[in-house]
Formats: sequence, C-alpha cells, structure tokens
Amino acid sequence: PGIRQLTSRAQPFFYSLTYVDMLTLNREEASAFLTTLKALQTQASPVKRNVLSFQDGFDIDIPTLKVVGDQMALPEFFARLHMLGPRYIAMTDGAKGAYLSDGKAIIFVAAEKVSVKGTAGAGDAFSSTLATQLVAGKSLAHAARMATKNAAAVIQQVDAQSGLLMRDQFS
Repeated sequence: PGIRQLTSRAQPFFYSLTYVDMLTLNREEASAFLTTLKALQTQASPVKRNVLSFQDGFDIDIPTLKVVGDQMALPEFFARLHMLGPRYIAMTDGAKGAYLSDGKAIIFVAAEKVSVKGTAGAGDAFSSTLATQLVAGKSLAHAARMATKNAAAVIQQVDAQSGLLMRDQFS
C-alpha cells in the first residue's frame, strides 16, 4: 500500500488485511497508518519484549512510530497488525535496515552499506525477494537477509531494474 491507501482509503485497506499473508511498509507508511490503526481497532494485545529476537545480535533500539499527537512502539504495531490477518509483516527503514515479524518474534536485519545511486525499486526488490524466499520455505532470517541484499543491489544503480539479482545469486 502507498500513503494514499493508508490515509484517505484506510478503512477498506484495514478490512482487507484478513486476506493478506505478507504486508510490507516503509517507516513513513507505517507511521501514516498508525492513527487509523488505533482508531479502527480498539482491542489488541501487544507483543511482549521477551519475544523479540534481533538478527546477528545487533544491539538496536526498538523503534517507535510517531505521527503528530500519537506514537506506538513497533512491537505493539506489529502485534495489532498480526491480529488483523497478515502472517508476515515487514517495515523497512531505509539505510538503517528492516524489521520483520512472523507474530512470534521480530527480527532486525541491518542494511548493507553501499553507494546509493537511486532508491527507485528498492522496496519492490525487498518485498518480492522476501515473498519468494518465504514461499520457498526459507527461514524469516534468511529471507530478510536476501531481501536486504537485493534491495542493496538495486540502489547501487540509477534505475529500478539493472541491479536486480537473479535467483541463483541468493545463497
């Protein structure tokens, strides 16, 4: 979904989540949807901190999504979204990396440090790779690493497709 679907058309999007297996948002989109999520959903049980696991032992701060007059910690945001249907939820956070949840744990994968020539297509590369890896039966951590790897390859090019990795380039 884009910003428009998450703000001006949030209610139909909200109700369609029961049919969604994987939802990927960037941090800006997640923050935009925060107020609507809280308004449309009155009951949720937040994810407890002890179910969090971070990829490769990264020592990170748990993000808090913020919009004017409202905020929510990422674990609660993910928990509320999982209650609506999605099996997997990912939030990309640009050069910082990505957070992924399967409803049991939240995994963080740091972004690869690369020379950025353009960001067009990075989110699509991330999402499509994540979905492909999960459908292939790979673990959430492996799928996240491969999605991050493909997004990093894309942003090293000016256009959205030249950097895309081929299936045999994922290990």
